[in-house]
Amino acid sequence: MGRIVGIDLGTTTSEIAYINNGEPEVIKNGYSSITPSVVGLDKNYNVIVGEKAKDQILNASDRTVVEVKRKMGTNDLVILGGKKFTPTQISSEILKELKRVGEQYLQEEITEAVITVPANFNDAQRQATKEAGEKAGLIVNQIINEPTAAALAFGINNLGTEGNVLVYDIGGGTFDVTVLEMIEGSLDVRASRGINRLGGKDFDEKIVEEIISALKSNYSFDLYNDVQGNEKLNILGRIKAEAEKTKIALSSIQVVDIQLPFLAQKDGEIINFEMEISRSRFDELISDYVSQTMDTVNEALQAAKLTAADIDIVLPIGGSSRVPAIYENLKNIFGNKIRGKVNPDEAVALGAAVQAGINKNEIVGNNSIAIFDVCNHSLGTEVVRDTANGYKDGFYDRLILRDTHLPFSRTNRYNTTSDYQESVIVGIYQGEDNLVENNIKLGELEVNGIPANKAGEECVDVTFKYNINGILEVSVIVVSTGKEASTTINMFNYDAPKTKSEEKIDDFMSGAWTQASEIQTTVMLYKSRRSNLPEEAQKQADALIKKLKEAVINNDYDKMDYYDDNLTALLFEY
Repeated sequence: MGRIVGIDLGTTTSEIAYINNGEPEVIKNGYSSITPSVVGLDKNYNVIVGEKAKDQILNASDRTVVEVKRKMGTNDLVILGGKKFTPTQISSEILKELKRVGEQYLQEEITEAVITVPANFNDAQRQATKEAGEKAGLIVNQIINEPTAAALAFGINNLGTEGNVLVYDIGGGTFDVTVLEMIEGSLDVRASRGINRLGGKDFDEKIVEEIISALKSNYSFDLYNDVQGNEKLNILGRIKAEAEKTKIALSSIQVVDIQLPFLAQKDGEIINFEMEISRSRFDELISDYVSQTMDTVNEALQAAKLTAADIDIVLPIGGSSRVPAIYENLKNIFGNKIRGKVNPDEAVALGAAVQAGINKNEIVGNNSIAIFDVCNHSLGTEVVRDTANGYKDGFYDRLILRDTHLPFSRTNRYNTTSDYQESVIVGIYQGEDNLVENNIKLGELEVNGIPANKAGEECVDVTFKYNINGILEVSVIVVSTGKEASTTINMFNYDAPKTKSEEKIDDFMSGAWTQASEIQTTVMLYKSRRSNLPEEAQKQADALIKKLKEAVINNDYDKMDYYDDNLTALLFEY
């Protein structure tokens, strides 16, 4: 068995860390510990990741993808070079790159990883992350929450510290707050709250909007109407890149002079764009976002049954925590409790490495630290309720509330709802909405043999047991007979139900089969990746490309999609 590592799979950047002589250490990717979470296809349709992919965003936006983390656990697809990919496939390429970097540095094989996710990620998003790790050739030892990982990174070097800790984690695309109690070398999670689509990229967009507005008012240039196609994409790409630089610069200086020479043309005149933006203006632009994060801080405190005065340590992590407006808002709430000794870019990866070290006994004894976690999302079942319009189904009854400390068990009793009912199906759901259809279904359990009586005369006891190892056990007992049925769900290894996207290509270009843009990309991928496949996989790929060609020639779109999807999956499996 090879090495285990900790990985922070981030929206904008990712990092990998390991335990070196009992201490967590981030592995540098050459000159930097940060790998941009960017994936692309180069001009020869080879997959590129990190800085190389980021460098081509401006000139090859149709072959480059960023922020794929925001799509994890959804049916949204990513289009690269006209070819469809799942978010899991794209994320697996980032993880493959981190694995490569780690193995090159350590000079040994990496086989396992602890991977972090936002605390607010649901089961489908966590499962997608686990699958990405497996596609990258890793045994995913554990999935842990990013704020918890950051607290681990802090706690491992402060084992004598006791008190309540609030982790404020804002990265490129997600935001989390977790409240924990540190005592005697343990971390007791009290509550977590978050916003899955809020981060530094949203701050960038506010500057982008400011630049586009200035282009229109000062240069009479309307980006959305005066140019089209690749020209628009190239201009927008330059603006976005400059916006990110501006945001970073405003963390250390008060005013930034934005200059974009030769940005566009208007009536034959070249536009050399220039404008100033101050930190105070930037603070105004992002004030709503910052306020949302502070509201979430208050929600987490309320859920933990604490006040700001009860918090002893505040840990701001994630690259976007460097924004001065965030620091000032946190200071207004918590005073001088903010600790800056944990590197905001590396804290999560370091904490993941700590958890990996604990799991593999690389950190033991007095140098170790323990986590006592909570249920991040409520768990419950579907019920029928008596409403003003009669009995209605589709309601959600929570048996285990989010923020409940693990392990935990609860039993609810439910009556039959129809005459002579002899069986009941108990749906198992995760979520916070009162309507069951708006939550995530994890599974179901059927119990038969209920005595045939009038509605309400028979009842069943439904029990949800959730232990510290992530195992959810659901059991149903018919009260009058004692007949029982049960099932278990591993909330870590659970294969969340997946629905295949119905998105299809409506149009293919006429003529030779390689002219269809999606198929052409698949062919190029086949050519560039075939030599890296094992011998048996090469034979499978050869057979699939032959079948794909036949399907295109015969205009059989169903088979075309089938063989195209299977070939792509095979090429990205290794």
